[in-house]
Amino acid sequence: MTAPFLLPEQTSRFLTLPGLSELLLSRDVNLIAPGLLDRVILECQAGVGALLFVGQPGKAPVRIRHGDWSEPALRQLSRWEQAVLGELQQRRMYAVTVPAPSEARLSDGAIILLVNAPLLAGAEVVGTLTVGFTSEFPVPPDYRAMLRNAAANVGMLLRLVHDLSVSRDKLTQLELFFQIGQRMVSTLDLNRLLVDTVGIAASIVNASAASLMLVDEERQELVFEIALGEKGAVLQHTRIPLDEGIAGWVATRGKPIIVNDVARDPRFSRQVDARTGFLTQSVLCVPLQIKGKTIGVLEVLNKYSGEGFDEEDEALLMTIAGQAAIAIENARLYQSLREERDKIITAQEDVRKELARNLHDGIAAQLTAITWNIDHIERLMEKKPEDVPAELESVRQLARQASRQVRLLLFELRPVILETRGLLAALQSYVEQLSADKTLQVHLEAQPYSGRIKPKVEGTIFSIIQEAVNNARRHGKPQNIWLRLFMDEHRLHVEVEDDGLGFNRQEVERNYDARGSLGLLNMRERAALLDGTLMIYSLSEGRERGTLVTLDVPLRPDVWETPPPAAVGPAEAEKEGMGHNE
Repeated sequence: MTAPFLLPEQTSRFLTLPGLSELLLSRDVNLIAPGLLDRVILECQAGVGALLFVGQPGKAPVRIRHGDWSEPALRQLSRWEQAVLGELQQRRMYAVTVPAPSEARLSDGAIILLVNAPLLAGAEVVGTLTVGFTSEFPVPPDYRAMLRNAAANVGMLLRLVHDLSVSRDKLTQLELFFQIGQRMVSTLDLNRLLVDTVGIAASIVNASAASLMLVDEERQELVFEIALGEKGAVLQHTRIPLDEGIAGWVATRGKPIIVNDVARDPRFSRQVDARTGFLTQSVLCVPLQIKGKTIGVLEVLNKYSGEGFDEEDEALLMTIAGQAAIAIENARLYQSLREERDKIITAQEDVRKELARNLHDGIAAQLTAITWNIDHIERLMEKKPEDVPAELESVRQLARQASRQVRLLLFELRPVILETRGLLAALQSYVEQLSADKTLQVHLEAQPYSGRIKPKVEGTIFSIIQEAVNNARRHGKPQNIWLRLFMDEHRLHVEVEDDGLGFNRQEVERNYDARGSLGLLNMRERAALLDGTLMIYSLSEGRERGTLVTLDVPLRPDVWETPPPAAVGPAEAEKEGMGHNE
């Protein structure tokens, strides 16, 4: 068996050809290969030469031709090269012995003899090396051995340089991924994070443009959050339907896609190109996913090399997208926490202001009136003692009213009965507190139920009821308020209805930010914490007057402190005796 590479002394002689060591310092196959071919032509005393090197199947090969090639010679060369390329695409070209060079004698043109040998890297074929002899160059007697040895050395050197280049590129990519990770964990600024992600994606796959789109679930659209490239500024915050174009295909299916000729792909939409004037030729698009849910897409366009995107580019972009999706989710959570903190601070400030207003307008005013009445009674005792009992009764009534308001205020701040005896008992106590105001009739219709809902759930429901009642008392000036509560097998249903002035809900919500009140927002957010549904009906929904607030809370197993009881519907509840208090 013959070794598929040169003997040490032959290799040493080939490597010491003039200028070869300097040539290898370039570390670039595309720069080294032409110089190596020139040296093979010189060593073999040939007139022309050609080299085909395949560093990696599926990648564009390095193809070089030197000298004046005739048409018959080019046809023969093409047959040899295509045969090798076909075999390499099937990944089955290995040589256990050094094969003899192939020959073709030509009668047409200056080239009289073509000799072809496979490039070998160890036992693996990595291309072909061809030389041609012309009438100006006599054919050396040992030309076959020279070409075979040269092909073995050139293949070995090119494969070595290629592998070193690939390793260097992978090391650079690892360093870049490390930098990506560092940058993504070093900032919770969502906009900066998105800009960095898109810039890195375009750079790492050598793309001329890139964009990152996030899914707007409510409107079923993709939003261009970041777009870099020649026309990127035009696309900023542009919206497209979620099912439109290649990006929409990726967003709805959660799968990456490579399209290197968009003109032939029916999924491609030209609307964005028409809007920006950018000419899209090739696209690589991957999903941004968190726990299997697609939150957006990352897209790169038009590779600078013109070769089109490949599976390696897709793998790189998927890695970036995976890191970016986690970082985006973390930034969103941080942003949400900051917003929630601000809302809590605002809510606390609103409660403080409301408490101060109630104390000033209610209890403080009554205490002041009591003080004045006491002073008046002191004067009456000297001048008209017979009027003192009536004045004392007036003071007694003021004191009782102040006491009731203090108890109601304390109850609203922290209804201890809710924590100890549950929601129904708290509502009954709440109605009793409210009914002390003789100008307002509060009615409770509540279905009794066994078992105990978790205190946090009951507290959230009670807060929504309390907010609805306070809104009615503060703005609606009602004469009656009805509180209704019943449950069936699947849900707990709550209603707060009043016969007050009502309001135009659409008008109020349109100017909500400027009103400085968060009542409706607080109710909705609390309902969302329970996965509940909150609905508000008032004058704008065709009601003649008043407001109706409904809340439906799903009765999942995790809602109950104790195992849920058997479902009891409203009809059965009436038979058992529905509570009714005024």
